[in-house]
Amino acid sequence: MKRIKDLFSFKPPRMSWLPLLLVIGSLFVVSGCQHNSDENSEDNGEVTIELTDAEGDFSTYTVDVLSLTLTRKDNSTVEVLPENTRVDFAQYVEMTELLTSATVPAGTYIAASLTLDYSDADIFVENAQGDNIQVASIVDEDNNPITTLETKVTLDDRKQLKIFPGVPAHLSLDFDLKTSNSVSFDTPDEPVLTVSPILNASLEPDTEKSHRVRGPLKKVDVENDQFDLIIRPFNHRLDNSRGRFGNLRVNTGDDTVFEINGETSTGHDGILAMNELDKLTGIIVVGDITLKPRRFQATEVYAGSSVPGGDMDAVKGTVLSRNGNTLIVKGATLIRKGGSAIFNDEVSITLDNTTVVKRQNDTGEYSIDDISVGQRLTVFGTLDENTADLSLDASNGMVRMLMTSISGTVVGEKDESTSQFFALDLNNINGRKLELFDFTGTGTDAANDADPGFYEIETSTLDLTEFPLDASINVRGFVNSFGQAPADFIAKSINNIHRTFRAVMHTDWKPASNTAFSEISNEKIMLDFSGSGRFHHLGRGQRRIDLTQLSTGFAFVPATDDVDVLYVIQKPGSRRVHTTFENLSDDLNDLIAAGDEVRRVQATGTFDLTTGEFTAKTMKIKMQ
Repeated sequence: MKRIKDLFSFKPPRMSWLPLLLVIGSLFVVSGCQHNSDENSEDNGEVTIELTDAEGDFSTYTVDVLSLTLTRKDNSTVEVLPENTRVDFAQYVEMTELLTSATVPAGTYIAASLTLDYSDADIFVENAQGDNIQVASIVDEDNNPITTLETKVTLDDRKQLKIFPGVPAHLSLDFDLKTSNSVSFDTPDEPVLTVSPILNASLEPDTEKSHRVRGPLKKVDVENDQFDLIIRPFNHRLDNSRGRFGNLRVNTGDDTVFEINGETSTGHDGILAMNELDKLTGIIVVGDITLKPRRFQATEVYAGSSVPGGDMDAVKGTVLSRNGNTLIVKGATLIRKGGSAIFNDEVSITLDNTTVVKRQNDTGEYSIDDISVGQRLTVFGTLDENTADLSLDASNGMVRMLMTSISGTVVGEKDESTSQFFALDLNNINGRKLELFDFTGTGTDAANDADPGFYEIETSTLDLTEFPLDASINVRGFVNSFGQAPADFIAKSINNIHRTFRAVMHTDWKPASNTAFSEISNEKIMLDFSGSGRFHHLGRGQRRIDLTQLSTGFAFVPATDDVDVLYVIQKPGSRRVHTTFENLSDDLNDLIAAGDEVRRVQATGTFDLTTGEFTAKTMKIKMQ
């Protein structure tokens, strides 16, 4: 078990006169939303920032974020992080988190830098058996121990962040765990983590992820269905009213679902309930950043005892097994009432008929019978630390079933005439290995227990025409009630992994290589991974792909004409920027012919596993 840590305490703050809206999650974003500030002036512009990362095999990846700076064209810098902040990046795969709200001096910003402190890092990774093992040492690419690490992204040409007085702006920065980290299990119980951080930039919000904001309530505007909160991101104490991270105005609508002190309501009724809360009541909001007009629109609002860290202890994780009213939850993060947090590999949960059960973004009625194997959830109850293994009693508590993610290959097509369900050969559930799950009791009888090799999905009216046999897909929804399979899973959305998920690749050569490209033409740039270093991977959706193992080989191909691309070749003392694949390939041919060598390639885009082709939207090639 990992030791209890006070994640709600502060380190000495960095003083800054700048009010800024910073958001951190699995993606790092700077965007503009309406907020309240007395520090705006005609020389300042409004900006919001959020941070996120792509999913990896880390159970927890907790480090301290010491600094976040933006660099203007005149090389002046702006510190936008008001206080050091402890972040578990592994928890922000499918959403971003609003970190701070502020204004920054007007101007053109050409770079962003993030400083991470690994000296007190808590990083656990799954081994081949699915057990969580704490990382023994953390090193850089040259095998030097890491304490602090700065990663920087340059905002080239069209990606430069331009701040004008009174005009909101947005910048997304993606810290990708998969391609920034490599874990070695040369000594099975002492994994070594090598870090080479990848930070990518975009001027638009990530529309594929929801956005979360957290903090105490400031005021409610019943007439306009709005409320303001004081931003207290991640695990900063909710009962602290200091506004160093700024304030945010949240808009609600008829479809906004509220859960306040365990009671569910929607629309204007929810705002009326919010108006009855005491000032500084803890709030968590999930929603979207809209652009026209630019504002934060809530889809889900949680308040009071419905917020982890309030009146009860809380556990977040995935159900591995169920025996009667006892659940085993994997990869559990426990948040204690009053402030501390625990990471534990597995936690036992006790339910009772008195346990209140709810479902995310849903006003329906549910019971403990609806909780089954594979379901992701948050459980509120009382933690018992006196047992050999941690357990939580939720008899007088509450369970919130959360949106669950499964990935796999289509092996069965829907046939209404025979009542056959759409079926997958599962690859993982919530990123967890299938060997960890015990599906006993999930079916109407033993013969109908869920089979991960033929996992049956109720798709209702979802369009399945783009998901034929053998397609690799990701499905989001909820596991069917315990003892009621088939179907095994109730789908809310389906995505083709090949076409839908953004991919990030990172490869290095040690030593640098003049033969890193086996073919360079206007149609493709083929890579040769001979002599590649520790990094030779691609992250996409929930998968991390070893590029050296592809039977098809790996090649970059041009994007369509309607896609804006940016390709950069970096050499000592120079940067060569290209906005067409043809110009990039011509320049690379000349450099390779002149004897230049490739040290590293990083790219973002989309990847087709069947062809091994990567359509790059951005590419950075480091040469020497």
